[in-house]
Amino acid sequence: MEVRGALFSCIFEVVRRCGKVQLGYFKKEFILGDYESVRDFAAQKGIKYNGYFAEKTKGWAEEKRARQEQKQSKIIEKTIEKIAKRSLIEMWLIPMQKES
Repeated sequence: MEVRGALFSCIFEVVRRCGKVQLGYFKKEFILGDYESVRDFAAQKGIKYNGYFAEKTKGWAEEKRARQEQKQSKIIEKTIEKIAKRSLIEMWLIPMQKES
């Protein structure tokens, strides 16, 4: 795990020094990963959480929260659809069973 953290720190430092702030990879990993906060993400990846990192990651937590809410909404929607289909099938089958 330390090697991976060191690799992330190294990549982040190279990107920062080159002046090309390409944090897309880090952002994607944070948003899709199981991290409590950007600070937690940085700690787990071995990246120094300093002013530069905080500035460049501003808004990531809100995007992650919005994505999670959207995902939960879709799950609820699909669950309601399945329940509704099941109810319709049961409403249709029960009268047919009584006739038999």
